[in-house]
Amino acid sequence: MYHRIVPAGLAGDSLPGLVVSPTLFDAQLAALHAAGWHTVTVAQISQALQLHRTFPPRTFAISIDDGWDDGYLYALPILQRYGYHATYYVIAGRVGTWRNVLTPDELRTLVADGMEIGDHTMNHLSLPSLSQAALHYQVETAAELIESFVGERPATLAYPAGRYDAEVLAEVQADGFGMAAIEGSGAWESAADRFTVPRVRVSPSTTPTDLVNRLQALEPGS
Repeated sequence: MYHRIVPAGLAGDSLPGLVVSPTLFDAQLAALHAAGWHTVTVAQISQALQLHRTFPPRTFAISIDDGWDDGYLYALPILQRYGYHATYYVIAGRVGTWRNVLTPDELRTLVADGMEIGDHTMNHLSLPSLSQAALHYQVETAAELIESFVGERPATLAYPAGRYDAEVLAEVQADGFGMAAIEGSGAWESAADRFTVPRVRVSPSTTPTDLVNRLQALEPGS
């Protein structure tokens, strides 16, 4: 799980713990690539679970939250260098309206390059605090808007700040998503918990060696 991949001096008021430099991101992916790891998107994981299929060893998904344009300007060329794909969880209401946020054209380019565009709601509000109507708007209207941008409906969602409750889970399932991610630490997915999928948080203090070791420690049989 990443948020910003941008030089620290260009990160504005983003929390420092969410800002990974392009140089470090490149080094992390280089180390994973050298160790034999390859990527799938979160949507591909969701589909595999539904079809009861498994992936080869050392398969992982990269997710990038919030939809900042550094995911296009800095992250995309690095992902392409290693033949990797990522899932971009975008805040739909900000697309094309906020400075330094992905534009519809950039989203379409990402999709053309094999990236997944996922739903991170309309306005990044805490979903459990909302009325049913507001919750539906945040989740479903965002999905519809993303579909209007890229021509395909998002298959997966990431809860803002990882927050959810029973009503949120019911809404996400009713709206047809196949998987939803939280911010809790972990790396295992199953059909039973596919709407509360944990992720491995990557920070500016995560060295390439640390990241490889963390993922390899989570492999079956380790």
